[in-house]
Amino acid sequence: MRISKWGDSLVVQLPKQLVEQPGLKEGDDVDVTSADGRTIVIAKSDADDKRAEFLKQMEQFHWPASEDENGFIDKLRSVQKPAPADFVWNRDDANTR
Repeated sequence: MRISKWGDSLVVQLPKQLVEQPGLKEGDDVDVTSADGRTIVIAKSDADDKRAEFLKQMEQFHWPASEDENGFIDKLRSVQKPAPADFVWNRDDANTR
């Protein structure tokens, strides 16, 4: 295997056999860990498990972890402060730098 430069990153090119064995394909997320100073372990990452873990962690902040988008929006509206009575939304003013 060879390490190559790709933009500002380094890339490891994996042989076809090594990629096919665990069923990896382009675009897959993988976890790379060091087993010791000379050996690395590559495992296919499970994005669904990471998402579930993230939602569980967010529960500690009392944010809803439901799949219901409206529940999340309702929660945001419940903590929203009212705008001043004379407030007028103007897209151009909001985007002025």
